[in-house]
Amino acid sequence: MREHIGQRLASRGIVAAPEALLMTAGGSQALQLVIQTFLQPSDTVLVEDPGYFMLFPMLEQRGLRLVPVPRLADGPCLETLERACRTEAPKAFFVQPVLHNPTGGTATAANLHRLLRIAERNALLLVEDDAHGDLHGGKAVRLMQMDGGATVLHIGSFTKLVGQGLRTGFVAASRERTQALLRTKVTTALTGSSVEERRLLELLSSGQYRRHLETLRARLSAARGLVATRLRGLGFGIADGDDGMFLWAEAPRDASAGLIPAARARGLALAGGTLFRPGRQPSRHFRFNVSRSTDPRIMEVLAALLTGEGK
Repeated sequence: MREHIGQRLASRGIVAAPEALLMTAGGSQALQLVIQTFLQPSDTVLVEDPGYFMLFPMLEQRGLRLVPVPRLADGPCLETLERACRTEAPKAFFVQPVLHNPTGGTATAANLHRLLRIAERNALLLVEDDAHGDLHGGKAVRLMQMDGGATVLHIGSFTKLVGQGLRTGFVAASRERTQALLRTKVTTALTGSSVEERRLLELLSSGQYRRHLETLRARLSAARGLVATRLRGLGFGIADGDDGMFLWAEAPRDASAGLIPAARARGLALAGGTLFRPGRQPSRHFRFNVSRSTDPRIMEVLAALLTGEGK
């Protein structure tokens, strides 16, 4: 399994020998192992704002102090990041360069190059979460391509793409860091599921996973176009992006207040932007999973609520 993943990473310009790869029970366990291995309570870490909502409680449970870095169209705000490195002495930065959750954006090569230089100057560990990267149909750049593991830990996952029943992921890092992660894994989870890993290996080596991705990308692209058009028709602003499963939509001014409970009363669960901000800061944005948002009744409920008819 590790040899096969190493070959897949090599096709993206990432060199990772089998001994530099650690198999995990999905991306969440990978993040937990990184947090537990390399960070101590009271350490300061940088996180994206908005960012992956499940990450924030993981960090807080470890007793870490979170400092937000705004996510812009081309990637993390590097001015904020550099200032935080000077004033906060952070130990790590958790970042999703490709198909960022929740905005769906992909960082530019220029942004990532500057980010890596800042990290090197400040001894900042970069934790690169690439859980959705396989959905990107183009030539996206990863931090691990430029760094080779000196500053970056690269996390991948197949769970969200194959199905929640198959929880398999990995961490690619330097050999020394991989050994440290392995010691943590052995003392916390002991081992992984060889059954799930063998099932995944069969999907990868037989070509089924590649064909599945091609079909999935096409379906998501069609759904994105449909959902984006409908949301724009309701007055939402849509963040740029052509791949992935998420749309980051800004509600019309003054329309977001009370929208979530009102929609819930109509049987519609909305993922409000506050959920994706460190410290649950206010937000007028909403994350839409395009595969779950094509039902026209969703837009009917939103239209009624935005015009005041459904309140």
